[in-house]
Amino acid sequence: MVELKTSLESSNASTQLLLIPPRNGRF
Repeated sequence: MVELKTSLESSNASTQLLLIPPRNGRF
């Protein structure tokens, strides 16, 4: 269950990064 939680958190962080407008010009 820990692995599932980690994958969920990582995917959540990925979506948040995509939703937040980039300010350091990485994209």
